[in-house]
Amino acid sequence: MRLSSNARASSTAMARAKSPHVAHLLSKRCLANRTLTHASSNEASIMTFPSSYGQAVRQAQICSQAALADGLKLLEVEFPPTTLTSVAGDGEGQNEMNDSMTYLRSYVSAFRNDPGSDATRVYFPDSTELAVAMSGQTSDFVAGRTDLAPLFDDSNLCFGYLTKQTVAWAALGVNFSFDKWSCADLAKDSDKLFVVAYPSFNPREEMSAVRDLYEKKAEAAGIPIIIFNGELDRLRGGY
Repeated sequence: MRLSSNARASSTAMARAKSPHVAHLLSKRCLANRTLTHASSNEASIMTFPSSYGQAVRQAQICSQAALADGLKLLEVEFPPTTLTSVAGDGEGQNEMNDSMTYLRSYVSAFRNDPGSDATRVYFPDSTELAVAMSGQTSDFVAGRTDLAPLFDDSNLCFGYLTKQTVAWAALGVNFSFDKWSCADLAKDSDKLFVVAYPSFNPREEMSAVRDLYEKKAEAAGIPIIIFNGELDRLRGGY
């Protein structure tokens, strides 16, 4: 969902007050596994602080691949989307989402599918964000929207979304749908890895959907989930 920073703050405040599913998920620390080292000649070497975003993305790829090789199923990859010395929230909400999408494109290059394979599925926060990833967007000064080229139109990854866009969702940040649809319905038996893209705009809806994906598909099938820039520390801290 792409709204102004004020709308984002309002939605986050609502999520903080009404997020039992998120609190339950985080209390179980299902998504709190972190990898700070990478394997090399059967030894672990500590990663140094990156000096560029290219280095940060490469370190994240190395650490994630090492964690997956060690059999971890729930991973968290987090780095500031604006500058390496900033924290999440320092930038305007939509700009941070644009930057996160750009770095996500580089990050998931480490998990490219083989031709004809459905190995890796990337879940965007909602159906609109997936459309932006595949088709880009044009600038709109009134809406505070900037030009963004399609970043995943030529990708051989598989895709999905956590939530469906509805009028209620756009206006209130809450879905009132009574159907039984789940983001897990978009997964296939051939999927081997789920990468969840920045589910931080509306934690109540998006992190509840991640929990649904975990419980309905990933847990039983043993499919790893990587949360990319989910800002989970802010949720754990009660933000």
